[in-house]
Amino acid sequence: MSGATPQALDKAFQVVDAVTRLKGVTGALLIDPDGSTIAQDFRSDDDLKRASAIGTTLPFDLMKAANRLKMGPVSDLTIQTVRGALRVCQHDGIWLLVFIGPRANLGMLNIEMRAVRELFASVFQDDVKRGMDAEKQHILDVVESTGSVESVIDKRRGDLKAMRMLHEMVFRIAIEAGIGRETISRTISDINYRIYRDSLVDIGFDFFNRKALDTYDPALAERVMEEQIKGIVGLVTAQRGKG
Repeated sequence: MSGATPQALDKAFQVVDAVTRLKGVTGALLIDPDGSTIAQDFRSDDDLKRASAIGTTLPFDLMKAANRLKMGPVSDLTIQTVRGALRVCQHDGIWLLVFIGPRANLGMLNIEMRAVRELFASVFQDDVKRGMDAEKQHILDVVESTGSVESVIDKRRGDLKAMRMLHEMVFRIAIEAGIGRETISRTISDINYRIYRDSLVDIGFDFFNRKALDTYDPALAERVMEEQIKGIVGLVTAQRGKG
């Protein structure tokens, strides 16, 4: 990883990675006090679409409701529904939202949440925000000077977590450049289908949208991640060219 990324940013991705590896968890969001995404990880693009629409506003709605009830700030909350559950916790204004499917083991999730609580509590807003801003600017500088993100990718080869962090960085860069989520999702889907068609693997296409691919074929998972990063950066480059 780039030296511009602080330890706090690495911890943020460790938090979402830890909880999304549990069976039945469909995704996780780490949100800063301004409602911006610090880190996210979802098993599929469909799960991401459903969650992202409400994920960045839900913590503040919960906080308002708790204040109206004079219950004080929300620290830890589990909402169970007929189709799953949502686990929400907050520390120093940073929110962790864990989206849970109907077949998840909530007991195992509780154990994992206790394990990551200390890690989560050590993720401070200012450190994370400075790290993200520095990393995004570093990526933009490299792309502008070389016309490619290849050298940034090269430093992360063989490290899926680092590649996922880079993916999150370029995703945020694209959003901030004014590129719509639908455009990004369509680009990712096209890339996934192309690699799926060329790879000739004997698995369903939806497998490419899940973290399970990390275990099934790490090399293929890294290729998918790399091509998505390049595709998103291509969108950013085209957008900046219009300006």
